[in-house]
Amino acid sequence: MIFLITLDCAFSKESVDKKRNYVSRKIHNAFTMAGVAALCFVIAFICGFLSVSPVSVATGSMDPEIKIGDVVIVSKNDKDISVGDIIQFRRNGKTVIHRIISEQKQTENLVYITKGDANNTADDGYVTEDDIVGKVIYSVPKIGYLTLWLHS
Repeated sequence: MIFLITLDCAFSKESVDKKRNYVSRKIHNAFTMAGVAALCFVIAFICGFLSVSPVSVATGSMDPEIKIGDVVIVSKNDKDISVGDIIQFRRNGKTVIHRIISEQKQTENLVYITKGDANNTADDGYVTEDDIVGKVIYSVPKIGYLTLWLHS
């Protein structure tokens, strides 16, 4: 008799509804937490708080490989750079995205000579390792136009 009462209580409509509501709330909370985590990740990525960051390209100096309005993904931790790599570096208070065309040893440090693919001459001066923000690892065409428009 006790078994039948327990069985009846376990599968009564109110009990089943409570369990469904409980499971539904748990699933809803899990999706909400996943959404918040994904949003935090996207914000951290866009703001450059991660080891990779997106950069909108504003000039055509790297045509045809990277065009105005493209977004490049820059790896800040990739210090394995060599001739032929595209890097982001600081120059006169701005950041520049150009290709390394040669490297030279000066005293104990390497310095790099860079040039935009569409430019006729190399950039003035050297790029030191301290100037380098990171290495371009990927390019996404045309999605940077919104950012460029917002900044203009």
